[in-house]
Amino acid sequence: ATPAAIFNVGFTQNLSKICVKGSNVIENDGPVPSLETSCAPQSDPYAGKLPVVSASACTVSDQNYAGVNNLVPGVYCGAFNFNGTGTLNLAPGLYVLKNTRWNLNSGWTVNGSGVTFYLADENSYIQVNSGVAMHVTAPTSGIYKDLLLYEPTGLPRSAFTINGSAGHTFKGLFYLPSRDITFNSVSSISSESISMVFGTLILDQIDWKFHDTGYSGGSGGGSGASQVVRLIR
Repeated sequence: ATPAAIFNVGFTQNLSKICVKGSNVIENDGPVPSLETSCAPQSDPYAGKLPVVSASACTVSDQNYAGVNNLVPGVYCGAFNFNGTGTLNLAPGLYVLKNTRWNLNSGWTVNGSGVTFYLADENSYIQVNSGVAMHVTAPTSGIYKDLLLYEPTGLPRSAFTINGSAGHTFKGLFYLPSRDITFNSVSSISSESISMVFGTLILDQIDWKFHDTGYSGGSGGGSGASQVVRLIR
């Protein structure tokens, strides 16, 4: 793209390399350390390798939540509003979102270990509003090993926004190649191991700390050896 990347004033990072396929970038605050342009594109290591999910009949539809709530895996359809402040505890397993939106309002905390979210279509979405704290990790074994949030390939392009947070902790793979992602307004993320595949990415006032490069190949399976941010689209 022209430009393939824009680095605005105030961008700071501590990475061994930022790799951009395109040759045209905008550096509004002077030269960006560790930036390399015209990189050879990296093929998608997950395409065709992630588990196929059959979005069967709905098990939960159109709910409003407040206070402390405990949800279990299933097929969620329709509109889900998490109102006021509260705590959402997710039991381990696969959460299929089918033509649905989860609207997480400010003041909510989401906890889940061994959790996988599957967005079955372009209409499915998790709205993370300002002041939400999400602490979710992917399974460490089984068919959905390392998969935290993913979708099927070939969906129409759509927007996906994660707003300012009360502090997120993620571990696993975000595989959303059809989504144009924006992390807004002091988004704070800490992760020991994470990988992200997006259509496009905008980072606006973020504070991210990644301690490893995450997963590579298949449906996860092991950490990478180098610390590189690579833009391939």
